[in-house]
Amino acid sequence: MFTAMMRVHAPDVELEIYDVQKGDYPPDLDTCDGYVCNGSAASVYDDESWIRHLEAFVRRLYREKKKLVGICFGQQVMARALGGQVAKSDQGWGVGVKAAHVVRRRPWMNPAAESFRLLLSHQDQIVKLPPDGEVLAENAHCTVSMFQAGDSFLGMQGHPDFTKEYAKALMHMRKDSIGKECLEKADETLAQKLDVGLIVSWIVHFIKS
Repeated sequence: MFTAMMRVHAPDVELEIYDVQKGDYPPDLDTCDGYVCNGSAASVYDDESWIRHLEAFVRRLYREKKKLVGICFGQQVMARALGGQVAKSDQGWGVGVKAAHVVRRRPWMNPAAESFRLLLSHQDQIVKLPPDGEVLAENAHCTVSMFQAGDSFLGMQGHPDFTKEYAKALMHMRKDSIGKECLEKADETLAQKLDVGLIVSWIVHFIKS
């Protein structure tokens, strides 16, 4: 899905895929101009060796000031690896289309926008930022909708890579966990416009900045 998204909105970007669950990592940090850590069905606090190895790799990227963009699980593992905390939201599932409001602007946010809408699918969220973390966007359900750590790390809770069809199928697969009322409200939001092109532009500008 991430490859399809970039093909539409940033066709000049070349992607190299690494399956970190299988221990697949780049041979050298300079192999790529920047890195993206995407979503996962796992939680960052699960007792899995591949997650601990990923956290170590994230810390290495940070020490070397390499660009990293974390999406959903990727944002959470970024925060946890740098000393933040992640936990299940006391508001339950965040699903469907939700708007996040920009509270701090950065030059790479080009074109500029006051808010953006993305699909969400998460129970976990950042409850404490790492020492260098700063919130860039928030909403009522998730106060860390987007954050930056230092000059090289950018995280976002929303999924620019998800399609509405995939998000709906995923929500209904998890309907017993999500709950009927939450699911019905989330279904209604799927008619809203997504700001995928905007967010892809921000990601590309951030990595190039």
